[in-house]
Amino acid sequence: MGWPDVGFHEWAMDERGLWSTVPGLIEPPRFRNAMFLALGAFLLIGVSGTFQRRERLPWASLAAGSAVLFLFGAWARADFTQSNGQWAVVAIALAVIVGFAADLIWRGADKAASVLIGGAALLALFAIDRLLDGVWQTLATAALAAALVFALRRISLPAVAAIAAAIASLAAIRLFWGREFWDEPIGLPLGAHWVLYGYGAPAILFWIASRQLLGDTFNRYRTAFEGLALGLAISLVSLELRVLIGGGITVDRMSLLEMSAHALAWLGAAYGLAYRQNLFSSFISLWGTRGLLAASCAVLFAGLTIRNPVITGDALDGGVVFNSLWLACLAPVPLLALMARKLDGLGLAKFRNAFGVFALALLIAFVTLQVKRFFQDETLSAFFQTDAESYSISAAWIVTAIAIFIGGIGLQRQNIRLGGLAILVLAILKVFALDLFELGGLGRIASIVGLGLCLIGVGWLYTRYVQQAKTGAAA
Repeated sequence: MGWPDVGFHEWAMDERGLWSTVPGLIEPPRFRNAMFLALGAFLLIGVSGTFQRRERLPWASLAAGSAVLFLFGAWARADFTQSNGQWAVVAIALAVIVGFAADLIWRGADKAASVLIGGAALLALFAIDRLLDGVWQTLATAALAAALVFALRRISLPAVAAIAAAIASLAAIRLFWGREFWDEPIGLPLGAHWVLYGYGAPAILFWIASRQLLGDTFNRYRTAFEGLALGLAISLVSLELRVLIGGGITVDRMSLLEMSAHALAWLGAAYGLAYRQNLFSSFISLWGTRGLLAASCAVLFAGLTIRNPVITGDALDGGVVFNSLWLACLAPVPLLALMARKLDGLGLAKFRNAFGVFALALLIAFVTLQVKRFFQDETLSAFFQTDAESYSISAAWIVTAIAIFIGGIGLQRQNIRLGGLAILVLAILKVFALDLFELGGLGRIASIVGLGLCLIGVGWLYTRYVQQAKTGAAA
């Protein structure tokens, strides 16, 4: 909605409205000059009043309010009488005057100085709006927020940090919800990869700003800047993956490969934040890790269920050996195992077993679907196309189960050993319920003998390396 579309515009700014009662002011140039004259007079009175010993807040409000309101009023009625650059110069000059007054009085009048800083910030935003558009306007807004944080070295007021955090939030909101950023990029450096600087530069600025906000007084604002930096950094990675894999930000459908890449990126970021949380606890590290962990697990679960290529019938990206299944099912397994070791510091220790079960399900899905890919084309069917495919899946399950069981023995982790045994039981049930009926006499006998040998081997490994270790420890 533009300014002329606002309901009270005709009454407030049109010659048929309020200003028609003032002779000679219906012409925009005269109206602008009159507004500038009033602005200068009230600004001078307000700034002069702020240097008094008492009651500085009303004078500061007069100075900041007149500078902002009269300038905006002049622009709204007579914007075409000057170029955007000229309007910006006027706004910057007023911001400097108001900010200089705040610098002179802040030690004895913190509230009055805060009002003046707020007015200067609004004037600076007006200047940015006149000079820049699109992503450049957002970058300048982010730079203004960072500049206000560095201004705390001279004017150490919590209100300045609050204003900086509000402006930083405005820049982030423009990036997250600004419709102009979700169209095809036209005329931007790097084309579709504009997110590298469009999101990257504000993320870096906000992180640097958060490092400047020291002390308990600025703790909440430091948290705000850290959160914005984290959100922009994660968005940068996700959008860049969208461009590299999906073909562009505006592409409608997301493939399994892209979904998996997002989940892995979020899991990696969650692990980094969890590691930081163990070193020194913070609100952003704690809830950032929890949020990223929940989002990545939800995406992985969707890839395992409703977006499973066997269910959707979508073709797998990649070849027979290396394909999207590696990212969707196998790569998350070690990351989930690493995250399970950090759950204590996140207050999520009760979900450790659930993480193990989820990782086990992903591993079984990978083994099953990868074997299917050897026997089928890139579009997988839920049914076995040949007996060899069914037998191969059973054999792959048994090999995987034994490998996990041996790994659990080596790591001395009971949960891992139980996971291997669970897969082995699943494989045995499949063999007896399905595979043996498809085999002839000798093949059936050989399968039963092979299963028996596997079970004997598992029992021997357990007795040799687990039971004896427990007996020796007890002795």
